[in-house]
Amino acid sequence: MKRKLRFILRFSLITIISLIGFAQTLFAFDKSGIVENLSAHFSKEISTVLISMLPIFELRGGIPVSVQVFHLPVFKAVILSVLGNMIPVIFLLLFWEWLAGILSRNTILKRWIDKLQGASLKRGKIVEEYKEMGLMLFVAIPLPVTGGWTGSLIAVLLGLSFWKSLLYIFSGVCVASLIVASLTLLGKVGAIIASVILLFLVIISIIKVIIDKNKKKEEI
Repeated sequence: MKRKLRFILRFSLITIISLIGFAQTLFAFDKSGIVENLSAHFSKEISTVLISMLPIFELRGGIPVSVQVFHLPVFKAVILSVLGNMIPVIFLLLFWEWLAGILSRNTILKRWIDKLQGASLKRGKIVEEYKEMGLMLFVAIPLPVTGGWTGSLIAVLLGLSFWKSLLYIFSGVCVASLIVASLTLLGKVGAIIASVILLFLVIISIIKVIIDKNKKKEEI
């Protein structure tokens, strides 16, 4: 129990510090590079979806650009960004093992694949310990080392169920969209609000996991 409480405190502290720091970088998104090229060839809506599909950026890039640069309504920006974020998730969950197998036939690409998968697993300790619930929490934190792309890889590498992984990743993406939307609209204040919400979710999730484990022990 003490170990789990320490984990909750560490996780919460890192989350709060990271989100406040992330709030400072949201508005520094490059408006002249990717955004300018996309908006020159596609509508604002399609551009938002495409930005949210990109690794690293995902909806943490899609929502602020959609709201601040394209001036789309927040609700519309959230819906489009969640849609864009989930498209690669589905393909990764279904085809990553097959794609990794093909790419690994090349020695250079195999090294890259091994490095990518190893790094993903190192970041996903919370998923390894708490399975699907941990997967949701991992995806819910809108930072460059988390999100739908990395969460999908971790789910595949740990052999988690496709449908459960899809559901919990979607839940995490939805939570992340609310956090990013808050950060986009409110800056530091939004970061604090989002941190409190996420802290509450973490505590509830950990309590649920502990209760489930105790029930299993009693059944045995």
